[in-house]
Amino acid sequence: MTQDFFSRLIAGDWLAEVNEAKGRLRSFMLVLLKRHASNDYDHRQAKKRGGGCIMVPIDTAAGEAAWRSLPPDGASPDVIFDRQWALQLLDRVMEGLRDTCAKAGKADLFDELRDYLSGGSQEDSYGESAARLGVSANTVKSAAFRLRERYRERLRAEVLDTLGSPEGVEEEIGWLFRVFA
Repeated sequence: MTQDFFSRLIAGDWLAEVNEAKGRLRSFMLVLLKRHASNDYDHRQAKKRGGGCIMVPIDTAAGEAAWRSLPPDGASPDVIFDRQWALQLLDRVMEGLRDTCAKAGKADLFDELRDYLSGGSQEDSYGESAARLGVSANTVKSAAFRLRERYRERLRAEVLDTLGSPEGVEEEIGWLFRVFA
């Protein structure tokens, strides 16, 4: 750094600016040295071409494939985006609920009762699920009720995570259901 300073001092003809009336040579040289040291530090600390940043790869092929698989219902891009976002949110809720059940050793129960969350199963099918699980129909009915409760809790928590504050959670959940209406 010292050699670079003196080479720039000579090549830049900085000494031509020295004037006895403006102050001492020692003060002038000290200011030049401090500026050179500061510039050198800035140059060494400069982040070049994204240095220090975390690069996130974007898988465009998967994204394009997902967009091509959407039904051509003539919906506008913003409606399609809203639907995809809502589906991803609901998938995260479902996966989190399944993971919780699996950790409790009840993955089979979750897989059997999953359709009861969306209303895809009828009340009379509790008996069929009970037979497959080897429990009573009332046990299945109670388990389905508790699973729906946990689903609602997880959905509220997931929406709260996206909003950051509890205000508007109910409105956002209402929006989720309107997206699919």
